[in-house]
Amino acid sequence: MMDVPETSVHWRRLALLQDALATWRAQGRGMLLFGSSAEELRAGLGEDVRRILMDALPQILDSLYTEIGAIPELAPLVESHATVERLKRAQLAHWDAVFAGAFDARYAERARRVGETHYVAGVDPGAYLLGHNFVTSRLNVVLVKSLPPDRAAQAVQHLGKLATVDVCLALDAYWAAAGREFARIEGEMHRLALYDSLTRLANRRLFDDRLRQALRAADRGGHMVGVLRLDVDDFKSLNDGYGHQAGDLVLRLVGRRLSRHLRRVDTAARVGGDEFAIIVPGFARLEDFAEVARRILRVLGRPYRYRGRRIHGTVSVGCALYPRHGLTPESLLANADRALYRAKSRGRNRYEFYQGKARQTRLPSGWLSDFDRAFENRQLRFFYQPQVDLQSGRVRGFEALLRWQHPRLGLITPDRFLPVVERSALMHRLAAWSLERGCRMLARLRAETGFAGSIAVNLSQTQIRARELVEAVERALGDAGVPAERLELEMTEDVLIEQKDRQLLERLRHLRRLGVTIALDDFGTGYASLVHLSRLPVDCLKLDRSFVSDIAHGATARRIAQTVVRLGRHIHARVVAEGVETEEQAEMLRRMQCHLGQGYWFARPLPEEEVNDWLLARGERAEAPPELRLPASSPSLTASA
Repeated sequence: MMDVPETSVHWRRLALLQDALATWRAQGRGMLLFGSSAEELRAGLGEDVRRILMDALPQILDSLYTEIGAIPELAPLVESHATVERLKRAQLAHWDAVFAGAFDARYAERARRVGETHYVAGVDPGAYLLGHNFVTSRLNVVLVKSLPPDRAAQAVQHLGKLATVDVCLALDAYWAAAGREFARIEGEMHRLALYDSLTRLANRRLFDDRLRQALRAADRGGHMVGVLRLDVDDFKSLNDGYGHQAGDLVLRLVGRRLSRHLRRVDTAARVGGDEFAIIVPGFARLEDFAEVARRILRVLGRPYRYRGRRIHGTVSVGCALYPRHGLTPESLLANADRALYRAKSRGRNRYEFYQGKARQTRLPSGWLSDFDRAFENRQLRFFYQPQVDLQSGRVRGFEALLRWQHPRLGLITPDRFLPVVERSALMHRLAAWSLERGCRMLARLRAETGFAGSIAVNLSQTQIRARELVEAVERALGDAGVPAERLELEMTEDVLIEQKDRQLLERLRHLRRLGVTIALDDFGTGYASLVHLSRLPVDCLKLDRSFVSDIAHGATARRIAQTVVRLGRHIHARVVAEGVETEEQAEMLRRMQCHLGQGYWFARPLPEEEVNDWLLARGERAEAPPELRLPASSPSLTASA
């Protein structure tokens, strides 16, 4: 039996049908399907029974399409009279083959088209099942009214077997189409998350990851790492003079030339409009690094051709070395930037090395002891960023974002301290503090503003796997006196990789039984396969900001966002778009039927003391997330399921 989300009875029914089909295909002709051999099924119904059913079928189909037209989510599919008539003709031919047991190549092709059409049209499998059941239940009534009792019972039983095979094959085609689409989209999501869509170079996310790896390797191997920052000289004039298409062409050609003239171990990335960065690891002499910079100037200084015209362009390059010019990725990039501006100020079309010394930007020695004291000294803080319903504009919840207010270093973001804290005993104390603080804030908002939404607390994989987690959640909810369904636990999709860990899965399911909801953060940027998703009790998918940022101008990003929204509907999970910064992004997501948006377009992360005033200033009370269901069905459709 396949694992399916606990939230959907339709998915469990589909699982049963898919398993029956898989067994039927594996066992072949001799296998008994509900007591019948494949040969018996292919024999179909008797000629007289088939004639009775085919006479009754047109009226039944008329009723079916009338019912479909009454369902708002499905009505657009049957608005055209010509479309309805074409569907009826196809249905009559299809059912005639089913009654005859003609499961041949032509039937299989029709079943494939039915499944794929329903998937492409976005028709929920549950709705398809209801429609199929609508027809078969009324055909059964016809048989009971038209035949003697014994003959009617036999015909009803045999029709049920034929209809089961039919629906299995159609749903199998549906899931095959979905699997192909998700595999394609998974590849596109990976590329968009890690690569620039215009130049096909690495993007900033992948560049930062590669740079951290290069610095760790340099520490082990005792060699240097070079970082170059470069941009196209006077790129604005090029755009203004030749047009944006010419500008895009130059950027693509810069990416192509860099890819051709760098080593395989080097990483070139586009990190801004006309800004690029390069990692050059594993060299021992400064002159070797300088030669890389000179080669880049030569390669990128050659003219570009655009519509028969030669465009002359140059670049300026700034260089920084690890460990001489910086000890962290941030300091290296900042110092390479300083060297770049020095090259521009000295005439452009040249390279310059950073002239200063490395600055220690790491946290000071012994800072872990400072972090231990941060609990008692009340230096840990949550900032709360609203999650807004994209359809109604109402606030549905907040995400709690952790910060450390260090007395000397100021406000420190978690990316600077969590990697070390996570490997210490303080991680479980931090989890308990986060849960307690989030629940206490939830109770305060409910009491002071009537807040009925949720608060999401981020937990690391280490915290999620801790044996004490469930107890800590129960204690935080009980002490604050808030309902479990208003607490959401966010984790990155790396947890999908651990989906074979039975203890982890049981822990997540225990939390779900309490009522706590589970969200996957940064969805689409990890390395886990989408097929693992159905095995986890997930209530919310958070569409990563890297897809949202490109949604207005990138066709790939739009397709991926739409697919994630569709995937959310199929597994009955909310989809929250992160990093919404413009009205255009919000509007496109709204048209895609994305549920919630989060980002600076709605509000910056708010200090705890400002949340109440912000809610009151909007003139509203935050609301609970709406229930997510399959498209509503009319009473008669539901009754026949």
